[in-house]
Amino acid sequence: MVALLCKKVNNSSKIGDETSVPEEWMNYGVQDFQKIVKNLDKYNAGKVNWKQLLTYACLLKSPLVDEKQWQALEAEVGKPKATRV
Repeated sequence: MVALLCKKVNNSSKIGDETSVPEEWMNYGVQDFQKIVKNLDKYNAGKVNWKQLLTYACLLKSPLVDEKQWQALEAEVGKPKATRV
């Protein structure tokens, strides 16, 4: 699975077809994909849910919300105390 994902990114960058994989993936390495697959297949069953895979791949390099942004979101929603997960 990891080799397939790495080849897909590598081929996409060499061919110049940036639309074949998400833009965020272009900076991913082997270790990034290994982390994702390891978390999705914790029992080593050899099966990975593709929806979870794509979600995790996007979230892996996503920035976290800081306190200032969190307060702006609370104000926008109109709730004085939103709960964090």
